[in-house]
This record gives sequence, C-alpha cells and structure tokens, in this order.
Amino acid sequence: MASHKVKIDLGSTSTVLPIDYQQGRSVLALFPAHLGRLKALMPTPAYVPARIAPGVGAVAVAAYEYQETSLGAFNELAIVVPLAEGGNLPGQALISALRTGRSPGYVHRLPVTTDLARDAGKIPYGFPKWTAPVEFTDGPGTLTATLFDAGRPVLQLDTELPGGPARQAVLDIEVRLWDDDLPQSCLFRVQARELTQAMGRAGAAMRLHQHPIARELGSLLLSRKAFALQHMASFGAQLFAPDRLSEQIAHRLGAPAAEIARASRPA
Repeated sequence: MASHKVKIDLGSTSTVLPIDYQQGRSVLALFPAHLGRLKALMPTPAYVPARIAPGVGAVAVAAYEYQETSLGAFNELAIVVPLAEGGNLPGQALISALRTGRSPGYVHRLPVTTDLARDAGKIPYGFPKWTAPVEFTDGPGTLTATLFDAGRPVLQLDTELPGGPARQAVLDIEVRLWDDDLPQSCLFRVQARELTQAMGRAGAAMRLHQHPIARELGSLLLSRKAFALQHMASFGAQLFAPDRLSEQIAHRLGAPAAEIARASRPA
C-alpha cells in the first residue's frame, strides 16, 4: 500500500493518487520489432529499447479491462516499448523481467474509453491518452481486444489464452513517459491473482487495419505473431504518483509537490 494519498485537481473534477484498481483483467503480447526504428521512436537517448536478438527489439501490445477502479470502470489499450536499464545483451532485459517481475517500458500510445481515465493519466503524468472505444470479445479459450476509431477497427489483438495452472505474482511496471519535454516516470504495481503465460508459439496475433496508428505499428513489427503472451484473468493494481515533480506540475495539480511525492512510491 502507499504511504500517503493526495487529492489532485483535474480541472472539471478531481481524483486521489495513487489511483486504485480493485479488479481487472488483461492480455499482453510481445512482438518482435525493428530495433533501429524503435530507437528512432524514443523521445530521448536515455530510453534504450531492449534487445531480444541482434537488430531486434520488442513491442508490447496490452489490453486492460478495468471493472472496478477509483476512476470507475474503463478499458484501455497500450502500445509499449520494453526498455533496457542496465545491460542490454540480447534477451537480457526480458530474462530479468521474467526473473524479478520488474519491467521498464516507454508508453507510446494509450487510448482509453472514458474522459476521466484520460484526464487522470494525461494531466498528472503526461500519458499519451485519448478517448476511443476498446472492446473485448470472449470466445472458447480466446480473447480479442479491438481498438476503434470513428466506428471502424484500427487494430485487433487476437489471443488463444494460455493453459496450465494460474499463479499469483507481484509485477512492478516501471512506466517511462515524456511530459513537458522532459522524461517522466511512475510505478504501476500489479497484484496478479490469476496469471498464465506462454512463450515461443504464444498463440497471439495482430490484425492491422487502414489507419495511421496501424500503419505505424506495422512499420515497427517484424512479425504480426507474438513470441510471448501474458494473461491475467484477475488482478488489482495501484498507479503511484509521478516521480518527477516541479512547481509547474504541482501548481497544475493543485497540491504541494512534497505531498505528491509522498504518494509516488509504496511504503
């Protein structure tokens, strides 16, 4: 749990940091991608895309269905570039994330389904959020997440859910962002209650439609078939306050910087 909670201003409304996610489910697929193109996508050289093979990085596409949160129910779809912080030998960052449960990643795009979820991510943190429909479709042993724009599909993540026994785990997602022309970061701590994973022939594929976001993603990917898949049938989480605070950010949020800082990490 966080050591402190702080109320912040979102303009037309307010919320409390950390943001609590009491119940949700998600799928996350990792796709091989052009390492050079990922590097060109980074807003700063300090963000180094993780290598999974010579000249190959990764893109994570994750879909979240939040049934109960302090912001209400909403869905979101994240396009994230896993990062290496430390050594970057091929596969090193991925192996470290599997071993420790800690995974840094640059969030490139993050559409959400409600205005409140958009503002609660964009105003305090600089998350690249906008409102758009994200729909989940369940089938026998399958789950599809689809992002829409103006009533037409942008991309679809088709997954065959991993079998085998589910486990519990604590996952620390170290979020890396770009806000006010400066690096920003925060911790998204996930308490997975039912987690399953698959590697290799992971049972996930991407369908891309005629849309600028889909074309950009297609230019990054080396394959539309995933090499890793993670399914959380049930989880809770907390999104802690942003790490980098300034008087400008504190003024924008209507709370003292010292108070916000106390809500930026677990106790």
